[in-house]
Amino acid sequence: MASRQNDALSAELRASRAERRESEGRAAEEIRCLRKELEALRLQSDERDSKLLLKLQEGQPLVRAAQISRPKLGDPTENIRAMEEQVSKDFKLDRSSTLEGKCFTPDFHPVGENLPILYGDHGPYCELQTLPSAASRVAEGRWFDHYTLGKTKLYAQKATVADRPNPPPGRFASQLNRIGGYADYKPGKTYIAINEIRVIKNNTPYRLNSDELEAKLRKTKGYVGLSRPRRRSRKKSSRN
Repeated sequence: MASRQNDALSAELRASRAERRESEGRAAEEIRCLRKELEALRLQSDERDSKLLLKLQEGQPLVRAAQISRPKLGDPTENIRAMEEQVSKDFKLDRSSTLEGKCFTPDFHPVGENLPILYGDHGPYCELQTLPSAASRVAEGRWFDHYTLGKTKLYAQKATVADRPNPPPGRFASQLNRIGGYADYKPGKTYIAINEIRVIKNNTPYRLNSDELEAKLRKTKGYVGLSRPRRRSRKKSSRN
């Protein structure tokens, strides 16, 4: 009886040792595979470093692909082209850089005539030469002071947005990480969103079809609309 028990224990011990050796073998194989992968990564890194060193020796600029693809201020990106197309269509313009005709707010406050149009990543705006005397200041900001003319918002620009590659959320906003700033706002000028303007030209009223423009922009790269910005920042106002 004791002999059979000893035989059973011996067999169990041998099986346990065999299982342990097999497990150790698998672990050793995994370690060898990991070492091979690490060596391959090291060789790739060495090759990349050698190429970078060669570029430096030859005087070539080391520019990342992401930087190359970033648009610059003034580049006609697809969102800008969509805005120009829609504005020209709705206001019957031969040139999309000037809003021809007498311009009013929706509650019929005059804001000027033949206003220059500025296209940026926050949407199309018109540039006023002077701040209307009837406008009331409601808030001060770093980049502009916020005014209202009746129920319409005006923006008296105080500084450029050259250090801001992306705009805050807005109905027509796109985030393209633009070099030089998301729009060419000029200090000393006053801006009004073009969808807040009504134009009278040859006794005919014109206005922007905002729904159609928004639908076009939704199909373009970088469109964010009224969604939250990707980076946290203190909210100054509805534009910049």
